[in-house]
Amino acid sequence: MKRLPLLFTGTLVATLLFAPAMALTFSGGAPAGRTGAPGDFGTCNASGCHAGTAVNGGGGSVSIDGAGEYVPGQPYNFTVTVADGSASIYGFQVTVLNASNQAVGSFEIVNSSETRFAAGSNNHVTHNGPKASSPSSTWDLRWIPPASDAGAITFYAAGNGANDNGGASGDHIYTTTKSIVAGTGTSVEEVVNHVFTLEPVYPNPFTTQATLPYTLKQAAPVVIRVYDALGRMVRLIDQGLQAPGPHQATFAADDLPTGLYFYELRTPTARHTESFMVAR
Repeated sequence: MKRLPLLFTGTLVATLLFAPAMALTFSGGAPAGRTGAPGDFGTCNASGCHAGTAVNGGGGSVSIDGAGEYVPGQPYNFTVTVADGSASIYGFQVTVLNASNQAVGSFEIVNSSETRFAAGSNNHVTHNGPKASSPSSTWDLRWIPPASDAGAITFYAAGNGANDNGGASGDHIYTTTKSIVAGTGTSVEEVVNHVFTLEPVYPNPFTTQATLPYTLKQAAPVVIRVYDALGRMVRLIDQGLQAPGPHQATFAADDLPTGLYFYELRTPTARHTESFMVAR
């Protein structure tokens, strides 16, 4: 059977039921080089596997959200969102290049249940199976800059809003870029401390329940995500919009096995990650 050059496979669900080999090949996300970046193969629209409209002609969008500066050697957290109210499922791919169009830094997989490296490239990250959270889907991503100033760098992303009709027709491909520069000495910790401060989780290690105290410097919606050592999200704690001042969140161990976990406290403008231990 001839293998099609697919980028996003969500639209081929019915077809893949009759082509299990192809399903195994492509169901985990996009093959590398489909972001539309210089040096890539174009997008999946150009490859002919998701036909519908011209690129960026479907009425939706793909967006990259993150700070406008990076700190050399410090993790840079950002999100990719694909929005298309006419779609049923969504996928994406992202890469990063310097001003010479060379790959720079490295990606770190934040949540392996949702994202993975594209086959054949550690500089292309894609969805690990399509999302079905209409009218949009968002993925959390992390890029590690070089230890020294790499100058201006640009993220390139392609997104797919697919109709899940069992064929390649009627899907929409979107592209976008985001350029950022090295910071001028402001560390990640200084940025975070301007928005909130974290106290240590107590007790740590814990068996059944632990408390995370934190203080907001300004009113903000707060979300706390807990990941296991493999990067899989195991808890989502939505604290909602909170006023400035001291607050706390509670972690319940429940079915969590013994081991190391990471918690990330996030507001729209800052996020910070620490760790704790569950000991049975």
